[in-house]
Amino acid sequence: MLLALQIYFSISSFALYVYAMRNRTSASHAFGYGVALNIFPLMFAPSFSMDLARLAGVPLAYLPIMSAGFALSAQGRLQIDNYNKGLLTLSLVFSIYTFITGLIINDFSFVNFTYWVVWPFNFLIFFAAMRLFTTASNIQSTTLLKSISFILTLGCAVGIARFVFGISGDSNFMPVVNRNGTVIFVVMVLPLLFGLHSRREISTSFFGASLSIIFVALILMTSRSGLIGALVAVSVYYIRFNIQSLLKFGLILSVMGIFLMTEIGDVAIQRMDAGLASTQKYTSGDEFDADEKDFNRVQLMTAAILVIEKNFLLGSGLGLENYRKKLREVSNYHKESKAHNFYLSYMAELGLLGLSALIIFFSLVFQKLIGLRSIYPEFRTSFIVIAVMMTMNEYILLPEIWFFFGVLVGISIRLKRDPRFS
Repeated sequence: MLLALQIYFSISSFALYVYAMRNRTSASHAFGYGVALNIFPLMFAPSFSMDLARLAGVPLAYLPIMSAGFALSAQGRLQIDNYNKGLLTLSLVFSIYTFITGLIINDFSFVNFTYWVVWPFNFLIFFAAMRLFTTASNIQSTTLLKSISFILTLGCAVGIARFVFGISGDSNFMPVVNRNGTVIFVVMVLPLLFGLHSRREISTSFFGASLSIIFVALILMTSRSGLIGALVAVSVYYIRFNIQSLLKFGLILSVMGIFLMTEIGDVAIQRMDAGLASTQKYTSGDEFDADEKDFNRVQLMTAAILVIEKNFLLGSGLGLENYRKKLREVSNYHKESKAHNFYLSYMAELGLLGLSALIIFFSLVFQKLIGLRSIYPEFRTSFIVIAVMMTMNEYILLPEIWFFFGVLVGISIRLKRDPRFS
């Protein structure tokens, strides 16, 4: 099975690269097709661990988007100006810093090198997508946003079907992506539907049907972070001081509530209740028993804090091997994994200096996105949702995130330059 997957992703990723290199129109569709390659040709495939489904250490699921990003980066130079000078500088500083702390100060290994390479490659994907959509037409941009939303809806429908027919134990529609990674993509793209509907670029019937399918898929994934992220997305986008927005907020929240109250929401509700109880217990300082559901998560968070205390300035060095080595020095907990929290995990790996550079980079990205009071409030809504969800997982290396926000920053820059918009 693994060999078949490796062959499929190698061939399909190369084909996507060739397609994206044809012209700007093809390149603008590359992101959507890259996501689709992870869904529809594999809709009957059994779930396969993301930790095992790899080629040369890189998750197979990353390859389509990475090949699309590489094709975009090969299509001309990136013009350095005030819009991207700070981002380029920070990405270069971060890449050099993590190479030194992860591969020179600590022991060099192929695994850590592969892990490091993904970072500059994701920066490359971000800048390539930003460059393309800074000069893309409004029609091209709108077409991409619509197609991504359509792919998300169809993907969620596939996930529901996979669950109903017993192909998968949940509604994860990307068989070689871990459930929480798929959830990141779903909730990241969800606000696009809100914006497209508000601007009347999709019909109310399609909007309602899409939301219903997406909410059912999220519930059947039984991911607490997904449900919380969806709630944050709806809240950030629709809570405004006008009756129409508040009515939409109440209506969408009611739809979510109705689905949760049905039989399909039983497991999701139980997991949410368990998570709330664990949070209350953790904040009150009570001890967790080994048989409690969130025991492992609490232990991993505690261990990460110990690693941070011992490696505050420079961190353990980028890469799981470096982290595990420092983890053994401060904890004897048997499960040598990271904390499932981006901020804790990367503070432990990068230290104060590295994490500060990364946070400043993301802050600049947020500043460049069109504001919440514009006609494109979904851009910053998506960013805020990802920032919140990173408290519950650490899938920051998903190339979909970097490509997606490169697109949004590119569109934002174009709109800010357009006198008709300002």
